[in-house]
Amino acid sequence: MDKEAIKQKIEILKKNKKALEIKIQKLKDQLKKLESNPTIKEKYFTDASQRNGKTKIAIYSPTKDIKKSKEIANCNTAQAEFSAILWAFNQAISNKENAIIYNDNTTSIAKAQTKFKKKHTNIEFLWIPRKENKIADKLARG
Repeated sequence: MDKEAIKQKIEILKKNKKALEIKIQKLKDQLKKLESNPTIKEKYFTDASQRNGKTKIAIYSPTKDIKKSKEIANCNTAQAEFSAILWAFNQAISNKENAIIYNDNTTSIAKAQTKFKKKHTNIEFLWIPRKENKIADKLARG
């Protein structure tokens, strides 16, 4: 690769980095707005893990003092993450809660927003970075 091609790649990476920083800031702003909403009372952090041929999902709620995990039928990662979100969603629906459900898998969060948001406006689905989902992650791995 010549010097000019390397410079062009660097510029492209800088633009991509800036675009990601803008997206991250928008998500942080959305999160701040939702968390300051007094009608949102419950929070659920969800995650999934696949190890040694077994799939586990977990939910953690600091507002309800819930720490649960369970093994589910083997499936791909996105399906497992969505199953964890669905578990928390069903918990919130059965208790008629206003809730935020967090997960670190963007595909699963997008699927939940598309599938449930129109019917259930009292529940928000938000992506969070893996480092902010440590407790649910540990439960899913444990």
